[in-house]
Amino acid sequence: MTTPKPPKHKLYTAAYNCFVEQGMTCAGIADMLGIREATLSEWRRAMKWDEKRKAMLAAPGKIRELLLNEMQNVADGNPARIDTDGLSKIAKALQYFDGKVPLTVVITVLKEVDNFIAEVAPQEIARQTDLHRMFIAHRAQVDSLK
Repeated sequence: MTTPKPPKHKLYTAAYNCFVEQGMTCAGIADMLGIREATLSEWRRAMKWDEKRKAMLAAPGKIRELLLNEMQNVADGNPARIDTDGLSKIAKALQYFDGKVPLTVVITVLKEVDNFIAEVAPQEIARQTDLHRMFIAHRAQVDSLK
């Protein structure tokens, strides 16, 4: 049984990344990107987003576990069993895809900035959060045109 092709909606990739990589809820994504929550729920079910989220969360841990096990193996005086340099490069490449900061990273950073502003200048948070949401929507639209 094959997985169907992803929808051609211009914000599908941004919504997918927010759900799978950032762990956001469909309600949160709907609010941020302006997509109906029902549409997101359909995509979530049809494209198996929950399974992909689980695999995404496990991948960095598995790479780290492999590296730690190999480190212990070499420390015990055994010859290297895997190409740890290659594995490290793969892990690094996963972070930097094409040299551009992924939208999901932008969202994460802006959330941290919002939390900081809420602590140091609570009177500014509403305005800043609105600007950040506008920027995220703009960035998602620009990314969808490529």
